[in-house]
Amino acid sequence: MDIKSELKSIVRKDKRLSHAVRIGSVPPALRKAFEILAHSGDSKFWWPVLVLLWVLGNIFWRQWVVTVVIGLALAAAVQWVIKRVVDRDRPMGLWGRKTRRRDPQSFPSGHATRTFLLAVLTTSLGPAWLAVLFWIWALLVSLSRVVMGVHYLSDVIGGLLVALIVGTIWLHVHEGVLQAMLSFFLRVLHVPLW
Repeated sequence: MDIKSELKSIVRKDKRLSHAVRIGSVPPALRKAFEILAHSGDSKFWWPVLVLLWVLGNIFWRQWVVTVVIGLALAAAVQWVIKRVVDRDRPMGLWGRKTRRRDPQSFPSGHATRTFLLAVLTTSLGPAWLAVLFWIWALLVSLSRVVMGVHYLSDVIGGLLVALIVGTIWLHVHEGVLQAMLSFFLRVLHVPLW
C-alpha cells in the first residue's frame, strides 16, 4: 500500500471515530455542559484571568504569567501556520457557526493547543495542583470540541503534539529570554517586568 492511500485510510478512520464520539440527541443539561467545556478554552475567558493574575500576583505569578503568555503566543503562531498549510476543513455541523466562519480549518485544534500548553508549562513551572487541574481541563476541552463536532480526534491530538513540542522547547530557553527581557525593561524603559 502506498503512503497516499495509507493516509486516506487513516483520515477515513479518524472521521468515522470522531463521528461516533459526537453527541446526537442527549439531555439538554449534558449538551450544555459540553458546550461550556468547548468554550472554556476560548481566549476571551482566560486572557483576563492572566492579566488579573499578573496585576495582583507576587513575583512568582508575574514571572509565571509572562512565561505562559510568551509560550501561548509561540504555540499560536506554530498552530496557525500548520492550519494554513494543512488546510483541513472542519467536520460538517451546525454548532459553532461563528467558529466555522471565522476559522474554517480544523487541524490542529487551537483550543487543544492552548489548553495543553498551559498544562505542559504549569507542569514545569508549578504549582503542581494547578498542573493537575490544567491536564484534566485540557483533556475535557479537547474531548468536548470533538463531541460538539467542531474538530476531529486527530485535530486535538495534533494540538496536544504542538503543545508538547513548543512547550518543551520554550521551557528549555525561557529563563534566558526572561532575563534578557527583564534587563531590557529595566535599562531602557526603567520599568520592572515583575
